[in-house]
Amino acid sequence: NQIKISSCGNGSYLEKALTIESVLCDIIKEHKIELVVMEDIYLGFNLEVFKVLNTLQSHLMLTFIKMKLPYIIVSAIQWKSFANITVGSKTRELQKKAGLIIVRNKYGITDISDDISDSILIGEYAISECVKPMPTQTSIWDFEIN
Repeated sequence: NQIKISSCGNGSYLEKALTIESVLCDIIKEHKIELVVMEDIYLGFNLEVFKVLNTLQSHLMLTFIKMKLPYIIVSAIQWKSFANITVGSKTRELQKKAGLIIVRNKYGITDISDDISDSILIGEYAISECVKPMPTQTSIWDFEIN
């Protein structure tokens, strides 16, 4: 599921944030989500965009805390290095394309956006590097966050 901030009402940021929180809580409950993994925000050249993303990330984190839902924040460099997407020597566009190719080759998925392929690769990174099974693991959902 994707939540488009622009479609979350015409009000202030706070009103939109409350709408996002409500929709997000419904999605988490409906799909019984037990862990959230998200990419950290990037401080680029646009301070205004950074401020908006920082506010949104903070609001998401507070929502997860209120729901007692564990979350992991990973940097782009971490998951891209893990996925063998060369960071630094490629433009953002080439990195996105490389992620699509990796996911298509690995899973045979052909009709996805680069955002979805990034999400899949972030999830793979988190499962491999951030989550370890508990000694008394009885299901795949018994885990500790490193």
